[in-house]
Amino acid sequence: MSSMKSCAHDQAKTTRWKLDGKAIDQGIAYGLMIAALFVTYLIH
Repeated sequence: MSSMKSCAHDQAKTTRWKLDGKAIDQGIAYGLMIAALFVTYLIH
């Protein structure tokens, strides 16, 4: 019984941080914007 509880707890812990494609794409877009701002700052 206790092993069943720990398995369910581990599964709930991993599903809480599940990322969808939209969140990944948005993270990449923010990273590229920050890189572009940094490069622009270095050029000027």
